[in-house]
Amino acid sequence: MNRFLFLFLLLTFSIRAKTVDQIIYDLNNDGIMDTTILSIPEDWGDPGDFNEVHFKVANKKYDYEFEDGLMQFNSILQDSAKANHPANLVNSINALILKLPNNNIALMFFEYVYASNPGVVWIFSFNKMKLDTLFRNNFHIRGWRVKEGKLYGFWGWPDYSQVNECPDYLPTLEYTFKGNTFIIDDNKSKELTTAGGYPWFGINIREDIEICKEINGTYRVKKRKTGAQE
Repeated sequence: MNRFLFLFLLLTFSIRAKTVDQIIYDLNNDGIMDTTILSIPEDWGDPGDFNEVHFKVANKKYDYEFEDGLMQFNSILQDSAKANHPANLVNSINALILKLPNNNIALMFFEYVYASNPGVVWIFSFNKMKLDTLFRNNFHIRGWRVKEGKLYGFWGWPDYSQVNECPDYLPTLEYTFKGNTFIIDDNKSKELTTAGGYPWFGINIREDIEICKEINGTYRVKKRKTGAQE
């Protein structure tokens, strides 16, 4: 076989993708149904249910390939968020399609979750013919009120399963949809964080501060020594 033909066939085979899901919904509110295809290479060997998202809106194509695999959302969300998420506008277990306060459509995708960090949450929306990324963060969702433009949770993994464990300071954050993006609401984040007696040191994770849960359910703040490891 011709060497170049062999290489062409090898490359074609290696990048061949299989369709995981096809979603039909009007994504840009123009009254015409659009197509979203979720796919994965046949030779994909990493975690994830799919890693490619292909939009076709008003005959224009938008293609995204994700470095980490994307997951079915029910396998990502913790129980409280799973029970309280808004109704999906489409019959899919792979993508959440929801309506935002400005009546634009939001598409939510969830990257694979590793032990060290929550997976990246992606929120896309079509603003007329422009595809905007409204949200892209490693985020552990605790709950949401998307119709009100609210999304809250953690940038990391909260771990207070045992008394006297002292993980890093990790606030609960609430994002609010304003303009055409999600921004942190400092006041609401403080209210959510301190509701159970947890201290408040701002919106950022603090590795220099340990928050220890006492046997009576209260929290004790410790300054971590330089170079100390958990």
